[in-house]
Amino acid sequence: MKKLLIALLVTLIPMISFSQNYTPNFKKIKKEVNKKKSELYYPKLVERFEAVDTTMTMEQLQHLYYGTATRSDYNPYKFDDKSELIKIFQKEIKDAKDWQRALDIVNAKLKDNPTSLRYYIYKHLICENLYGEDSQQANDVITQLMMLSSAVTSTGDGLSEKTAFYVIYVEDEYGILDLVGMQPVGQALIQKNGQSYDLLEVAANEFGIDGLYFNITVCMDQMHKSFGF
Repeated sequence: MKKLLIALLVTLIPMISFSQNYTPNFKKIKKEVNKKKSELYYPKLVERFEAVDTTMTMEQLQHLYYGTATRSDYNPYKFDDKSELIKIFQKEIKDAKDWQRALDIVNAKLKDNPTSLRYYIYKHLICENLYGEDSQQANDVITQLMMLSSAVTSTGDGLSEKTAFYVIYVEDEYGILDLVGMQPVGQALIQKNGQSYDLLEVAANEFGIDGLYFNITVCMDQMHKSFGF
């Protein structure tokens, strides 16, 4: 896990510092990811990502991540049962069968949501224990996490509402914090000018950051749509 943190710190912090503040246009993204002959066709992007295709461009990674929110089954507040996975993680002694079962659970979750930062973090932990810290499987997951997180950090530096990270699942907020080694200590929902933000306050850290802003407008819009608001 330490190797993962170091790799992502080296990659993400410079990207955050020099972010270009890409703003996802979900209507345009939906059109592109549904064109079968397009290089941005969603199933094609998922296939390349799962194959750890490092030639994917930033535009393709952005359409992969944000395209997930345009699927007909997108539900950012769907109950996610982690009970069996947590039970395995909490065992004092875990054998290969335990780690394999955990991997099967995580892979099934990733079939349902192929861009979940949190589940890729779980997968990295599992692969380290099942195959070894320096295994190809563990290194592939590090690469996938860098690919996904680079799409999120291309939207801003997270230091203000204007430059907030756009996320499509609230859990991804905590995934970003995990990846840069920050601990959340508080949370506030901010609604302003038709946009919704989560401000996550973080514990003292080497970067001197007090908190990170996440734009969760797409999540809130979907919730309102689901409840007929």
